Amino acid sequence: MINKLSTVIAEILEVPSAAITVQTSAATEEHWDSLRHMQIIFAIEDAFGVHFRDEEIPLLTSVQAISDALVSYGADPV
Repeated sequence: MINKLSTVIAEILEVPSAAITVQTSAATEEHWDSLRHMQIIFAIEDAFGVHFRDEEIPLLTSVQAISDALVSYGADPV
């Protein structure tokens, strides 16, 4: 899952997927602004077939937080 997640996020941020790690967040990645945050959320929802609750979206500002949320929705963590 983390490889797919990294690929989706990297595509939106226009950076190499190798640059995306579980430590990547809006605070550490200069390209991760509010507009791209919403693009990331929509792309992840499409890629993983999930729908995040509105109150979750502001909390999903790191790869780790998104990964944890996806696992809670039943995504395989591998």
